[in-house]
Amino acid sequence: MTTVYSKDDLASYLRQAADVSREHPVVITKYIKNAKEIEMDAVAKDAPRSFSG
Repeated sequence: MTTVYSKDDLASYLRQAADVSREHPVVITKYIKNAKEIEMDAVAKDAPRSFSG
């Protein structure tokens, strides 16, 4: 994971990521100040979903 602080840094990082692989996506998350973070995972295969928070 990399944290970038400017548009120039983001452009540079995306160029580097494209050099590594154009086949895999890059996940971009924007942090919101004074917000609560909630993380949840979900798993399902031929059954009802199971959630874990």
